[in-house]
Amino acid sequence: MTILSSIWGWLSKIQKLLMILSSIGIVLLLAVIVILRYVIKEDIQGIEELLLLPAFYLYFMGASYASYENSHISADMSNDFIKNQRVRFIVNLLALTITFVSSVFFFVWSFNQFYWSYTAKGATAIWGIPLFVVYSSVLVSFVLIVLYNLIHLVNRVRDWKKEWVK
Repeated sequence: MTILSSIWGWLSKIQKLLMILSSIGIVLLLAVIVILRYVIKEDIQGIEELLLLPAFYLYFMGASYASYENSHISADMSNDFIKNQRVRFIVNLLALTITFVSSVFFFVWSFNQFYWSYTAKGATAIWGIPLFVVYSSVLVSFVLIVLYNLIHLVNRVRDWKKEWVK
């Protein structure tokens, strides 16, 4: 179990680092854009394309980190209305199952998008950044989201067995 917990912690540290580096990259690129446009009065065509990679990684690593923390946005009001603990537990387990299944579908779609962009050899218009590089952030994040949702679901099923199955 210690190997799994060290991998778990290692993944979260890499995600935090990617989010921090992406944030810094976005801020620096935006500062360059502002300085070029409003101070030097020059405009480099397609500089916004350079924002694609850090923006995608920030957004999708943030989504996968929210799955890691199990703190993603939800509209779960069942705890307010369901008083029976067993029913509440079942509803939560069902919600985790639906979340896991939907994340698997999104992973498959992101893999197809990544594969298509790789085989089609698509690239951005000005800088020629390969689109598969940009879409790799989506694929990597959904791999992590599926992993985290699976772990949360397995833990919830274990809790179910401890608590309710006797």
